[in-house]
Amino acid sequence: MGLFASLVTRAEPETVVAECRRCGTTVDADTSVCATCGSEDIVRYDID
Repeated sequence: MGLFASLVTRAEPETVVAECRRCGTTVDADTSVCATCGSEDIVRYDID
């Protein structure tokens, strides 16, 4: 398998990291309100 094909057909699931933008607490990816500070400003990073 060539490099391009291996990159396109990755079998590994991507990792999602979610954190509160106000206080930096790591939260579950489906969280909409931070349990630590109450902020609704949650950011999600997709890590390939």
